[in-house]
Amino acid sequence: MRVVVTVLLCLVLVATACGDGGDVESQAVSATTAPAKSTPAGEDDPLVTCPSGPGAGVSDAMIEAPDGLTRQYAVDVPEQRDLPSPLVVDLYLLGGSVDLQLDLDRWSEVADAEGIVVVYPEATNLPDGGPTFWYSSPEPAADPDGADDVGFIATLIDELVDTACIDADRVHLIGTSLGANMASLVACRRPDLVASVVTVGGITPATGTCAGERQAPLLHIHGDLDPISDHAATHSDVETWAAERGCEPSPPVEQVTDQLRREDFVGCTADVTFLTIVGHGHLRPGDPPDVFDEARFGPTTQDVIAADLAWEWFDRHVRTR
Repeated sequence: MRVVVTVLLCLVLVATACGDGGDVESQAVSATTAPAKSTPAGEDDPLVTCPSGPGAGVSDAMIEAPDGLTRQYAVDVPEQRDLPSPLVVDLYLLGGSVDLQLDLDRWSEVADAEGIVVVYPEATNLPDGGPTFWYSSPEPAADPDGADDVGFIATLIDELVDTACIDADRVHLIGTSLGANMASLVACRRPDLVASVVTVGGITPATGTCAGERQAPLLHIHGDLDPISDHAATHSDVETWAAERGCEPSPPVEQVTDQLRREDFVGCTADVTFLTIVGHGHLRPGDPPDVFDEARFGPTTQDVIAADLAWEWFDRHVRTR
């Protein structure tokens, strides 16, 4: 386990802002149902490795982004994987860190089982020693450091596709809170890179100026007790997103379990689904309940795991050219 005390202090100080970050446009990538997933290598099979990419396990690296800044990230490569492999880009909340994501995520379990490479980009700090922050507004950010987060993440995806034996048609984004806004903006501005997107507890507004005609399937996960991003307001944002993709209004509501309510929009040009986690707050379902301040973030269920829901969504979708 990596140490999270410093990050948690930051989170306590900035918790009430975790849902902020400006309006974000929605994604634009076209996708379709993925082909049947190949079987991972068995225990007795030789280790499948990529000749040019990082080895198995978690490794830290740096990359120069188009804005001229040298940016950090960590990549987690499973011991066994089919080549080329799917890639998941995981974007954390305001004030978070790569170390915190690695401590909290359930991706390691899913990635090892499914042969997924997961990359954790590091955000920049706000000026004057402020918390880590994603510049996720569709409007030009007033960033004195000139950070281009869309360019950074796009460059990182290209780098891993080129060097880590990644399937360019199976690159997926997941973001939490402000990270959800960032995931939306990346897919909106760079639809050529993204197969599908999962947003958790963030705001997913209308597409507006998204590039091109491709569209990314969207799965949005939201707790009905979210004290930071209002459930009803975010549901309205997703309804607008769906309408722009030709979906019919008022999707059918399925009560999957006592805690999970599902709405699959119908007639869309790209899949749109809204999952309500009953009795859950702002953060990812499945996060440890004793890490975050429940008074600020709301309760966290352990009966639903965000990584499992996200991978089920990602595994169904592949980018079309």
